[in-house]
This record gives sequence, structure tokens and C-alpha cells, in this order.
Amino acid sequence: MFLDQRENYLAAARYARGRALDCFTCTGGFALHLAAKCESVEAVDSSAPALDLAQRNRAANGIGNVEFREANVFDFLNGLKASGRRYSTIVLDPPAFAKSRENLEGAARGYKEINLRALELLEPGGRLVSCSCSHHVSEAMLLEAIAAASLDAGGWSECWSAARRRWTTRSC
Repeated sequence: MFLDQRENYLAAARYARGRALDCFTCTGGFALHLAAKCESVEAVDSSAPALDLAQRNRAANGIGNVEFREANVFDFLNGLKASGRRYSTIVLDPPAFAKSRENLEGAARGYKEINLRALELLEPGGRLVSCSCSHHVSEAMLLEAIAAASLDAGGWSECWSAARRRWTTRSC
């Protein structure tokens, strides 16, 4: 469990409902917190060792409505779009896309792309929780990427702002 996300786990769970998707779940922190509020949670990560720990965390907490999947999240989201599946709650907590200032442009593209893929799977009125652990990516830059993705998706987005401890809504 990443201690820097503890408050965000609780905030996300407060607003979670319906079917949830946790992308880049790692050890399952968001997924396990969402489970109490959601009918089901799909949690995806590309790391088998992390997912093994996530499954042990699920068992230790007696949680039965979380399913872990090992997959490349970008590819997995594309497959979900093709299948027409939708979710009420989606969490994106990817690894750092910008490990230095030189990577900011690529990081912005990556955050826009991953948020676009998630927004295309979000049912009307759903909630998107989008995180960034990239030290060089500001909250404003992340929100700009989400807004651009929302425009491309043809809709709106409502995102949890950890820095502001509130939801931020972007209309298109």
C-alpha cells in the first residue's frame, strides 16, 4: 500500500458506486477500498508479483467482489471499448509518465490518452478518479490533459483533485 494515497483511497470510495474499474491497481489499494461501495470491481495491472500481493490483501480482508487481471492497461482498455462495457467508477493511477522535465510533453500525451480511453468507458454520471505520481506534472497540467481527453470523448468529466480535496468538473 502506498501511504501517500491513503486519503485518496478513502475519497474515491466515498463517491464510488456500481461497477468499478481500477487501472494500474498494483497491490489493490484503490480496488479494495472501492469494494465496499461497488457491486463489483475489476482491477488491472501488468505486474504479476504486485497482483499476487493484491490477491493476498483481498483474502486477508475477506473481500469477494474484486477480480484482478494481469494485462497491459492500455490494451485492456481498448478491448473493453470494443466490447461495449461501461463502468460507473474508474480509477487511473498509472506509474510516473514523466521522470524528468524532458519527458513532460510525452507525459501530457500519455495522460490525455489514458484518460480518453477511460472516459470512453464511463457511463453517464460516472466518476473518474485520475492520479499522477509524476513529480514534474502539475495538477493544472493533469487537469488540462483530462479536459482535452473529455473534449475528444465528446462529453464531460468529473475528477477528484487530491491537492484541492474536492471534485473538479470540466464541461465540453
